This record gives sequence, structure tokens and C-alpha cells, in this order.
Amino acid sequence: LSYLVIEENAPTAHTLLPVRKAEFKDWLRSAPARHQRWAEACGFEAKPGQSLALPDEDGNISGYVFGMQEEGWLFQLAAVWRDLPAGQYTLTCNWTRDQVCQASLGWGLAAYRFDRYRKNGQPVRTLQLTAEVAARVRSFFGTIRRNGKSPDPRAMRSCLLPAVSSSVPSASRQT
Repeated sequence: LSYLVIEENAPTAHTLLPVRKAEFKDWLRSAPARHQRWAEACGFEAKPGQSLALPDEDGNISGYVFGMQEEGWLFQLAAVWRDLPAGQYTLTCNWTRDQVCQASLGWGLAAYRFDRYRKNGQPVRTLQLTAEVAARVRSFFGTIRRNGKSPDPRAMRSCLLPAVSSSVPSASRQT
């Protein structure tokens, strides 16, 4: 999967900065002037799943800001994964460890392609994880995929259900 275990963030990694739509104006006021002008020129509003490349002082891409989903952590990174170019990414946020784990799991699920017989041609996007988060994400994927075999649907459901059910609003959960 598209993960890299790190001790500290690589200097070449692009920052992924989540922003809630309701907090976007506050974020924009505190952002550097070049980010303010760029976001306004691009019409970025921090809608859920919307992303925007952020320029550094030299005009190169330094990172991405993205609009957060209103609820659920599993889908936060999955919603923006497909719009990002090839490269290494690091999540910069104040989320809890569980929220980062669920979002990282969503990244892996969005990145997964069955390519045993045919290469998928997708750009390689790598998310940097701490060893602790990587171990938790790996344990999930290890549970659903043992000995290189395709996942057992029952095992996948039993592993995914807790992650998904905590990401889905209680009113829309089905048993």
C-alpha cells in the first residue's frame, strides 16, 4: 500500500492540511498572503473533498489544503487521494491518534487497486505515518489479507465495520 513509516517528516513531503468549511475564513486570515490570494483566485471554499495546492515562496507546491467531510474520519483522506499528484505526503493536523488511523486507513483503501495481472498506471502517492499509526493500519490489512490470499469477505467485514461505523453518523447507520 501507499505508506512510508517515518521517525520525522521528510523535507520533501507535501503537507496535507485539513480545514473545516466553518473554520476556513479563520484559517485564511491566518495564512500567508500568497495563500490568501491563491485560494481566492482559485475559488477555494474548503468544501468537503475539495483540495488546493499551496505555493511556497518560490512558486513551487509546498502542500495542499483540503476541505474536511462534516463527519467521519475514514473518508477524510480518501476523498482527496485521487486529486493529488504523485509524491510523498504528511498529514498536519490536531486529530487524535484514532482519527489519524482511520483517515490513514481510508487513504490505503482509496489507493488500493488489484494489479496482480495488469498494472493500474496510477501515480504513486505515499502517506508518511508514524510507526505507531503504521502498525495499527498494518494490523487491519493483515487481518483481512493473510498469506497473500484475497481477503475473506467475513474477515473484511468484521474489521471494517468498527472503523466505518465510528465514521458514519448514527442516524444513517444500518445494522
